[in-house]
Amino acid sequence: SNVGIGSFGYQKISGTITGGNDTVRALVGASGEWSNQYLDGDGNDFVGQIANYINNDPTKQGVQYQKQYQDMPAYAKKSLMAKLFIDLTDNQELRLSYIANRSQDVLYPNSSMDADYDNSDMYNAQYIAKDLGTWSKEFSALYYYSYVDHPMWTKWRNAALAMGTITNHLTSTIQGATLKNTTALDSTLDLTLGLDGSLRNWNGDYDKNGTYLGPSIDDANTYNAAVFAEMKKSYSNASVKLGMRYDNTRITSGNDLLPENHYEGLGANIFGDYQFSKTLGFFGGFGTATRVPDARELYFQSNSGMLIGTPDLDQTRNFEVDLGMKNTYDAFNLRTRLFYNKLNNYIYFDSSKTVNKFVNIDARIYGFEFSGSWYMTDTLDLDFGAAAQRGTKDRPLEGQTNTNLADIPPLKGNAALNWTYQGDSVATAEVIAANKWHNIDDQNGEQEIAAWAVLNLRVDHAFDKHFGMILGCDNVFDETYAVSNTYKDLTLLSVNPDGEVMLMNEPGRYFYANFTYNF
Repeated sequence: SNVGIGSFGYQKISGTITGGNDTVRALVGASGEWSNQYLDGDGNDFVGQIANYINNDPTKQGVQYQKQYQDMPAYAKKSLMAKLFIDLTDNQELRLSYIANRSQDVLYPNSSMDADYDNSDMYNAQYIAKDLGTWSKEFSALYYYSYVDHPMWTKWRNAALAMGTITNHLTSTIQGATLKNTTALDSTLDLTLGLDGSLRNWNGDYDKNGTYLGPSIDDANTYNAAVFAEMKKSYSNASVKLGMRYDNTRITSGNDLLPENHYEGLGANIFGDYQFSKTLGFFGGFGTATRVPDARELYFQSNSGMLIGTPDLDQTRNFEVDLGMKNTYDAFNLRTRLFYNKLNNYIYFDSSKTVNKFVNIDARIYGFEFSGSWYMTDTLDLDFGAAAQRGTKDRPLEGQTNTNLADIPPLKGNAALNWTYQGDSVATAEVIAANKWHNIDDQNGEQEIAAWAVLNLRVDHAFDKHFGMILGCDNVFDETYAVSNTYKDLTLLSVNPDGEVMLMNEPGRYFYANFTYNF
């Protein structure tokens, strides 16, 4: 069981029960979670951040919360999880699981709509059999199904007073199955073959005060069928993995005036690692894959019937190269990775267009990342890491001059000093920092964000094998900062006098405590 409390009225209670025997094992867990609106480092709640964004412009007050809703909690969430494991025989197993989430009154302050509720149900059933014979080291069959019901509305905003409550009621389902068989061709060579199929449906409707206005996404179906293969070869100090996948995808809309789309994609990759010595290893790979556009990018419409999606989008083709190195010593380890992605027909949002706002462009993304640990003493160690990316368009969008790719985070790093005491108890001081955003696509709504750094403190104390406590404080110095600089899209506010997207500040100083008890 677990009980948690925190700043801004945060509360969480959860519990898990497990049991079983040698044949059947079960797990059931449930949780409830609630929170008020958080305050940023300047002491602004959601209402205050919106007020700063629109700069008290009386013509933009429609996006602000109505006075009777300005003190609403940020969200309430309940979850249920159940898992069942059944050993059918010594080498055959059945795994069943169900996860339910029920969220109510979820505020999205940097959007023009909030969620009345957000409900989801996820089911999984998997059969696994090992050592069935010469041609089957392991066979698995998986079926999955999920359902999401997510109405967004304007009921709590000032705009509803003059225009009525606009709702975009979106539902989404996905179901599919995967069959996979692994054959041991010899003691060092495995071959996996598989089939994969899925059907995803998106369906959304607008209404005004309960009166139907029209579709947002009109009963769009994505049918996918795929075949894949993977071969893995192991050596004494190296391994190589080869993979291939062929996808056949068809996407349809319930609107007969919008075209049906058909895509075929062949992907392949090779990845290997080599342990050069006890302390030095290398890894690397090359691959190509495709991503088809989703129903939102193809068929989304505004509540006035304007087609925001672009029905004739091509699929994206990605070529990626990864190279890396691993250094491992008694008291120190380091993993470094370089990567380069060439993206053909990358799907991008062009905010300068009034219709068909999604376009295909050619672009590239490259960067590096590293992470490691330094074990200074038996009780003191340092975890650290950093990552940086750069994204560019091959050429500017039509009518524009900027070649920076949007939504590419700048250099970010972290360092955590851990002190282990009294066996399993750990005290941690962590610094997370990021450079400012300066390579931005300002012609599509991006704006500079200042560099930031925060200090987080945490103590995870084990009283005994049954009872534990976690005490912590995030953003100790109450910094005001934003981490996301998403360019203009379909949901974020962009109504201030300068037309910039609203940047949402992260929480200010946040204290929390969690108490756990294991029977």
